Amino acid sequence: MNREEMTNIFKIFMCCVGAIIGAGFASGQEIMSFFVNYGKSGIGGVVLSGILFFVYVYIALKKICLYNITSFSGYFKDVAGKRSADFIQVISYGFMFASFAVMVSGSGAVAEQLFGANTLGIVFMAVLCFVVFLKGVDGMVAINAFMTPLITIGIIIVGIFALVFNCADVFSVAGILKPVTDNFFVSSIVYVSYNTVTLIGILLPLKERITSGKVAFFSALLSGGVLALMGLMLWASMWIFKAELVNVDVPMLFIADKAGEVMRWGYAAVLYMAMITTAVSSGFALLSFLKNRIRINNAVLSAILCVASVPLAYVGFSDLVNKLYRFFGFLGAFVLAVVFLDGLKLKIWQKHLTNRK
Repeated sequence: MNREEMTNIFKIFMCCVGAIIGAGFASGQEIMSFFVNYGKSGIGGVVLSGILFFVYVYIALKKICLYNITSFSGYFKDVAGKRSADFIQVISYGFMFASFAVMVSGSGAVAEQLFGANTLGIVFMAVLCFVVFLKGVDGMVAINAFMTPLITIGIIIVGIFALVFNCADVFSVAGILKPVTDNFFVSSIVYVSYNTVTLIGILLPLKERITSGKVAFFSALLSGGVLALMGLMLWASMWIFKAELVNVDVPMLFIADKAGEVMRWGYAAVLYMAMITTAVSSGFALLSFLKNRIRINNAVLSAILCVASVPLAYVGFSDLVNKLYRFFGFLGAFVLAVVFLDGLKLKIWQKHLTNRK
């Protein structure tokens, strides 16, 4: 493997992981809702989700390169037909707004735990996003490359603290929480489906980086593997403190607080970076979609989006993650299914990527 291929793998991997580890993941709320609540079975759910992420990304990268696909609608028209592509597009952009609102709500949840005032965090995130929207999209890839490693390091540090400094048999079968439902397998699929419903739109701009079959394979493998490892670390950390996290909106910030003020504020910064990257990415994608269909000034449209998210943000961060994400997860299962079925076609697996110099 040459240096160019390794560089391309790293860039694709950073964009994939950066798209997934938003505030819902970094806060621990997603892992709590979809995996910790299933006790020991949640471990299998986390591993399964990593495998599904790997397969999805690998199929998508190969499809984009092999058929020279350049647009979101073009990808799904080829995979599922025009009518289904229109349905998928509605799901995707609906989730983008939901994701944006969840990040605004998450900012309020962090402010509530730090300052006792969620309105401060909600308004701050809405105003910050509005300012960024006015400045354009320049440097978005660079921001992902800068912030994603910091978010990852923050999660690992807090996870190590929880595992090393708290003597607990993390993987024991005793004291398993009562599950929200009785099917961790379905929960894993829902978790992956809502996280991948907009991922094609993130992978498309990276088309020129997919220079070989090895790049596609190892980018996908690294993405799925790292997400699974971080998910397991978060699961184990929250399992230790499960009895104290019942009514906590931001579990990992609660755990970081136990290590002292430095860890608390450091992890708060990690969460805000995760929220900003997710909110801005989702917001920009949604604004770009709306601009092509509604003739409204960019500043006005940006203001409408930011203001519209505020009332929804008061629903509560954990409620939004549990309800909105699950709702779009079940809808997104259709997207997951059509991508996987497309990957099973012999025309995908029989062709080989050729190096493009």
